[in-house]
Amino acid sequence: MAKVTNINNNKNVIKIDLEESYLDFDLAGKVFNVPLGDEARLKMITAAEEYEQALKKLEDVEVPESDEMTTKEYIALTDRAAELMKVAVDITLGEGAYDYIYSKTKDNIRVVKIFYMVHYEINAYLEQNGSLESDYESQYLKKVTKKK
Repeated sequence: MAKVTNINNNKNVIKIDLEESYLDFDLAGKVFNVPLGDEARLKMITAAEEYEQALKKLEDVEVPESDEMTTKEYIALTDRAAELMKVAVDITLGEGAYDYIYSKTKDNIRVVKIFYMVHYEINAYLEQNGSLESDYESQYLKKVTKKK
């Protein structure tokens, strides 16, 4: 955040702190630090899209009425979706996150719900903090108003 500060009696110095964007998620007592920089966001988006594509294929299959897909093939597809979810969770929260969450929940559906909750929070954070106006503009306007 930018702050107008008085450094060495110079009131015209603007100090801007630089830090990497991240969010911390506490899941059952374990804190996961999620970086939100450009490269990390691109990896998260790619992994989530791959998972969504696998899920779409699953939704398109009607097992009882499908002559084209055997139960074995359906199981293989669900296993592939679970593998992609593992990759997506580990990319988002860090290596080993999927195994940790699954060990606590014993339920892939619950892991998916947690994944979507984390992504919702990340998107909300990025929307809220992505505006260039935000705090800096209001801080600047307060200082300008005081001078008048």
